[in-house]
Amino acid sequence: MSFLFDLHSGKNAKWPYFLRAIAREMWPARRADIERIVKEAKARPDWPMIRERVDYLCKLDPLHINLGDGAKPWSEIHKGNGCHSTYYYDIRQWMRPFDPAARINFLPGDITQVAKAPSLTKSRPVEGDNANSVLLRLNQVRHFIWVNDKTPYHLKRSQAIFRGKVPGKPKRELLFTQYFGNPMIDLGDTDRHGCEQWRAPRMTIPQQLQYKWILAVEGNDVASNLKWIMSSNSVAVMPRPEYETWFMEGRLKPDVHYLEVAPDFSDLPDRLKWLDENPDVAGRIIRAANEYTLQFRDMKLERLISTLVIAKYLSTPENPIIF
Repeated sequence: MSFLFDLHSGKNAKWPYFLRAIAREMWPARRADIERIVKEAKARPDWPMIRERVDYLCKLDPLHINLGDGAKPWSEIHKGNGCHSTYYYDIRQWMRPFDPAARINFLPGDITQVAKAPSLTKSRPVEGDNANSVLLRLNQVRHFIWVNDKTPYHLKRSQAIFRGKVPGKPKRELLFTQYFGNPMIDLGDTDRHGCEQWRAPRMTIPQQLQYKWILAVEGNDVASNLKWIMSSNSVAVMPRPEYETWFMEGRLKPDVHYLEVAPDFSDLPDRLKWLDENPDVAGRIIRAANEYTLQFRDMKLERLISTLVIAKYLSTPENPIIF
């Protein structure tokens, strides 16, 4: 699924997303022939990459998957009780090729703990045994934003920029406490209920793209701006990620795909000065980041990988999906 953009904000417009989702619900689904799909996928030249992604997103052992007594048919999932509209339509989009009676555990929202039973979810911790949290491309209209940035890096402003909600988000509060007012770091809290001193108007994505460095700071879970930053001609600046989504943030390499700073941001000014003095490094990071995003922009590939992830998740010891 590709999205239409709100030209002013640079974000995905939601009305086309909902129109497509509602229209999709009106058409009968075609049941997936998993055996055929796996066979055709294995014949692709990019099969090693596909398998690697599937096994990363779903780390469960197909021979020992037990969804537990709490699993229920995916067709019985309803909006409400934490399952907002975008999660509802996204889970139904990816589950459509499967039997409506197929039972799943589904955890919508910003999930920062590993599920007790194998569950489909948007986010999980990077570290530790996170196999019970199986990642899908969820809330995609908000999270999967790509940009066509035509401003070269060297013509951008030599400052770091951050705009976002701060209250109740410890990492962002730490950043603001240390650097609000720093001339090299333009910080603004867009939450009208936050600290009045830190408050600033929202900035559109095109406005933020006029800066060389854009801070990606985790909030409730992942930094939702990271994806569009990495598709731009600006450099993502952040500590090593603690959470990950379908974007596989845990596979990003520091100082290859983004400029790494300390978890407490203590070295942020020095790191920015170093990058400003080494534009060749910035160029390499931008190219590597752009290349990383390409795999998520091929929707035919995304649908294939989603189907394989779910097929593996639905495996049973009697009928395992083994690649």
